[in-house]
Amino acid sequence: MSDFLPILFAQYQAPALITLAGLYVLLINMMTFAAFGVDKHQAMNDKRRVSEATLLGLALAGGSLGAKAGQRRYNHKTRKQPFKTLLNLILVAQIGTIALSQSPYAGQVTGYAEEMIASLAPEPAEPAEPERTLPRRFGPGS
Repeated sequence: MSDFLPILFAQYQAPALITLAGLYVLLINMMTFAAFGVDKHQAMNDKRRVSEATLLGLALAGGSLGAKAGQRRYNHKTRKQPFKTLLNLILVAQIGTIALSQSPYAGQVTGYAEEMIASLAPEPAEPAEPERTLPRRFGPGS
């Protein structure tokens, strides 16, 4: 797995990746914030709502800060359980992941994760011997 990442990112330079990642985070947070606003507007007008699964999915995709900002700005889904707890868990997990990636132990944790993923992969199967067939002596094409 560690051999895969350099190949994947070999064509990109670090500043370009950072710019793309920053744009992604900005866009997903804006979309999540807007989704909370749309859901609040729909709720006030008794119209079709944005599902909780969609709101949590947007937060999980990187929009947790936008979700918390939308929750606070629109005073929306602030008491709804288990939604509130799940959103907080997503936010804590994302902040923890970022903090861990910046720590001196990041390489060690990555190594453990690669070992765990490799242990989940099935063992390669032995190639089966080709089936031996008898020559066709008295059939079509003889």
